[in-house]
Amino acid sequence: MTRSVRGRVHLLVVSDITEPECARRAGGPFGHPAPICQRDQAAGGAGHMRAIVCLIAFWLMGAAASAQGADCLGAGETGGRYHAFAERLTELADGVELCTTDTAGSVENLDGLRTSRFDFALAQNDLAYHHFYGNHGFPRWREFSAVAPLFPEYVQVFVRNAAEAPTLLGDLRGLSVNLGQTGSGSYYNAREVMDAAGLREGIDYRARNLGLGEAFTALENGEIDALFVTAAANLEFDPQRVRRLALPPMVVSELSAGRPYYESGFLQINGAPAAALAVRAYLFTRSDAPAGRVAQLSAA
Repeated sequence: MTRSVRGRVHLLVVSDITEPECARRAGGPFGHPAPICQRDQAAGGAGHMRAIVCLIAFWLMGAAASAQGADCLGAGETGGRYHAFAERLTELADGVELCTTDTAGSVENLDGLRTSRFDFALAQNDLAYHHFYGNHGFPRWREFSAVAPLFPEYVQVFVRNAAEAPTLLGDLRGLSVNLGQTGSGSYYNAREVMDAAGLREGIDYRARNLGLGEAFTALENGEIDALFVTAAANLEFDPQRVRRLALPPMVVSELSAGRPYYESGFLQINGAPAAALAVRAYLFTRSDAPAGRVAQLSAA
């Protein structure tokens, strides 16, 4: 289904991304000896995003000019913000035949990068970090580097908008909590937040592993009591039926200070800014990717 262009160079757009900023500390698993993804306010807003999209589109047009067949673009979940990113890229690559492929997200994408299914991939920086070090059961793999930092994503908790609903993270003790699909970025972020809050899976709460759409439906129907999702700050939801639950500032501080892939920020919750925890989406490439194409992308 996926056809190669100029030596099997495919670009994968995944379902873990939101809006642009820069996040990197000197060194790191993404081209330097000591892998760290940390905050850095060097990159700007929508203009930075447009520059990246235009450069990727330019690369696609250059590849298509010297090869027959279609470039293939992984597009995340249909209807998601990341799929919209892929559609925008398709529009900018005028005159280039593009095929799109849905993916399950960062874990599948990084695995595809490792197995040479893809030459470029977008993924959460924390999952790339775990691959680099072989944490959380991931195979230790270091033959990749970062091309560009892209979008921040916030670890969010939702509960029903009802008087009896939990108002604090600690109120989830004894309740049913959806952590996200096993192996997803949301799943690992949720586990780390709950652990930092002293809530143990299977002891202090009942874990569920539903997909996001199914989880929101289950929450609204009273089948679960809360759900986690790592997503954009402007994630769409029905405020008449569900609401965000703020993370304890101490949990945000502990994780952002102790885990190099997290950073602190703010989300609007109940009409006021509240402490929030964020990760980043990066564009990654394999170490053996053509240097010229990587240079074009990193120029953003």
